[in-house]
Amino acid sequence: MDRRPLTPFTAILLGSLAVSVPGPTAWAQNADDTLVVAVPQSPSALEPVLRNNTSTLQTIYSVFDRLLTVDFHTGQVHPGLAESWVRIDPTTYEFTLREGVTFHDGTPLTVEDVVFSFSDERIEGPDGSRIATAMQYHGTIDTVEAVDERTVRVTTTQVDPAILIKLGGWGTEIVSQDAFEAMNGWEGWVDGPVATGPYRIVENRPDEFLILEAHDDYWRGTPQFERIEFRVVPESVVRINGLLAGDFDMITFVTPDQIPQIAQTEGFEVVGGSIQNVRKLTFFQTEGVFTDPVLRRAVSHAIDRQLIVDSIWQGLTEVAPGLQHPALGDLFLADITAPAYDPDLARSLIERSSYDGELITYRTQTAAYPLELETAQIILEMLRSVGLNVELQVVENWDQVSAEPVASVLSNNSSLIAWPDPTGGLLRRYGPGTVHDRGAYFWRNEEFNALATEYRVTDDLAQRQDMHRRMLEIWQVEDPAAVALFYNALFYGKRDDVRWQPLPSLYAAYGPFEQDDD
Repeated sequence: MDRRPLTPFTAILLGSLAVSVPGPTAWAQNADDTLVVAVPQSPSALEPVLRNNTSTLQTIYSVFDRLLTVDFHTGQVHPGLAESWVRIDPTTYEFTLREGVTFHDGTPLTVEDVVFSFSDERIEGPDGSRIATAMQYHGTIDTVEAVDERTVRVTTTQVDPAILIKLGGWGTEIVSQDAFEAMNGWEGWVDGPVATGPYRIVENRPDEFLILEAHDDYWRGTPQFERIEFRVVPESVVRINGLLAGDFDMITFVTPDQIPQIAQTEGFEVVGGSIQNVRKLTFFQTEGVFTDPVLRRAVSHAIDRQLIVDSIWQGLTEVAPGLQHPALGDLFLADITAPAYDPDLARSLIERSSYDGELITYRTQTAAYPLELETAQIILEMLRSVGLNVELQVVENWDQVSAEPVASVLSNNSSLIAWPDPTGGLLRRYGPGTVHDRGAYFWRNEEFNALATEYRVTDDLAQRQDMHRRMLEIWQVEDPAAVALFYNALFYGKRDDVRWQPLPSLYAAYGPFEQDDD
């Protein structure tokens, strides 16, 4: 197996921490009967095209396969359910499916299943809105059609330099058409999609547990565990105590202050680090005080991002220079920095804005992200210190975060760098036709949208870098859509004989994977 080195960014972050350094693949190498993982929240959906939040990415990634797969360390595309592909013209690709792949119910994978997986019936979601999560990932796909019994043709609406890596991303999972129809469509499907991944869904009780079992006929080989049980344990202290007591084999969302307790206990270790995900403070802008960009700029300058990183994160992550990440390679703009912490400037901007003391509601959950509530409490005091009238409202779930009324509301959020290109992060979330262009978090900037449209069809690196720079300036300085805070970091506590390592991503995967074929 190819042992690729860590990126310098990840190595630096982990170098100051006495934890295990992740290797290039995330897979559990011990053949055990059951892996019990304690998580803070249930997945908010079992169908990837519906949701892509943390609780979902952390639990059901290994239920599904895609036409292609992506190495999260290098950004390279590997074969998946498609064993090969060829570019016919600038907007057309043909994919040859593997033989011998079966769904969880034992039926064979066919080209018809691939066509159905990208059909409007599935991609639009149960409400037919076309704002389903999948549209963030492959909205440029025009048609998917069968050529013969093993060949599928994908045609895009425009030249899309990132289309192959998108086809290895979230929202492109291949599912069974027959099973969907047998479950009476969306009515039954949402309780347990049938796919081809290494694990299948057995039972899901929201706020209690999710149980997966091995797909014994998985085409890459036998999964490492016969059974994975995700147990919902919201309280971090209870998760840690359960791990050390032997109730759990692994726990998620270990915070920096909890690392020594686990790492210094014989038989246990902590793995993880910074990931390709940007934590943000998000404005609801459909109405209320945050329709004013000057006030949004004030909020950005009122937040001491480095203090948050140094204090509650103990220096184990970094301030995010906008919605970008070093994983972008040549498209990462290293000279871009986050807006400076300047409370005097923040007060001046507030005076120049239309803000007149109105109440601002800051909605936060307690465990949607690591250290979420603690981060919100620090930001709350920073905003109050520059003269904003802000109250903290603790809610239980994402539906409550976005519940009406949303006027003058702030909330916690994050953006996954879904593939190593600005189209995988910044433009997946913002720009024409995206969730922030049309949804409750409404943000629209005409210059940004024009640049985004041009960027998506441009191959020239220098032009892409220039457009990326200008879009970041608009997004975080001139007309802030959100406040990028820091790179999210995920740490997992586990028994040291569970030889599992995480990806540098929100995805938690349990293999086997494409790199294991090398």
